[in-house]
Amino acid sequence: QHAAEAHRAAARAAQPRGGRAGRRLQAPVGADARARERRVHEARDARGAREEAADGAGHARARRGGGAGQGGWRGLRGRRAERQGRRDRPPAAAAGAPRPHHRAHQG
Repeated sequence: QHAAEAHRAAARAAQPRGGRAGRRLQAPVGADARARERRVHEARDARGAREEAADGAGHARARRGGGAGQGGWRGLRGRRAERQGRRDRPPAAAAGAPRPHHRAHQG
């Protein structure tokens, strides 16, 4: 947050040159607004996400979840999970859903 504040102060101090030059400094404003919006949407979508995953709706919303990478927590995969008997729960989008690979589809 403080980095964003400093950035915004720098943006105010820097004289915007012609065209798009001064635009780039104002990114954080949009960024935290977007984060807030995403939080709202996640709260609203958490209900529908499970049913959509069951339908096999291959939408990013169905497989958005915490953790690294493109979807819900993938820790239930591989030999280690097998050894610990955690293989039985599939990830949310395992219902034959097509996986969109483009960053535009990442939720």
